[in-house]
Amino acid sequence: MHDNLGHRGLFATCSALLECFWWPQISTDLVWYICTCHLCQVHQMTKVLILPTVAMPVPLFSKIYIDTMFMPPYNKFNQIVTNNRTLILKAIIYLAKNYNLHHIWISGYNKHTNSIVEWLHFDVHQALLKAVDGDQSRWSTATYSVFWSECVTVHKCMGCSSYYTTTGTHPLLPVDIVKVTYLQPLPNLFLLTTDLIAC
Repeated sequence: MHDNLGHRGLFATCSALLECFWWPQISTDLVWYICTCHLCQVHQMTKVLILPTVAMPVPLFSKIYIDTMFMPPYNKFNQIVTNNRTLILKAIIYLAKNYNLHHIWISGYNKHTNSIVEWLHFDVHQALLKAVDGDQSRWSTATYSVFWSECVTVHKCMGCSSYYTTTGTHPLLPVDIVKVTYLQPLPNLFLLTTDLIAC
């Protein structure tokens, strides 16, 4: 399940497995499997220890991160953080002037500030990298399966997959087909070739 869903983390893999199976210590087994996954070890990102800082409490929605959107009719926002793209620059200047907002200018693709906006792109990038064993010239062969896994993976913020949110049903995964046929009784007799042709 972990390998077929784009080498996602513990939460996504555990949520997908719990739709079909349950056993004691499922989380412990998944932690062990994910920690021993060769592709995940090869493409592991280096973690940098950042000293803990005490965050200054601010009211809800006092700072938002956007690519493009329309402002709501009420004004609870104090700051807008954007990259300096010319497509939205006029709109941001208009919003800052009319809604009395403080506009923070940053450079495009600044990893420290744009991470909130573009964190989903990193998951897709990592899944593509693992699906083609690091060969970027073969990305086009794996994009369909990676975007499918992105749609059927349970997201922590929603508690369900995008597929379930859109259709209201759970997707049919390969493990579901195995599970259904596993419960079927064995046939009494094997079918002969003539019987198979007649069917």
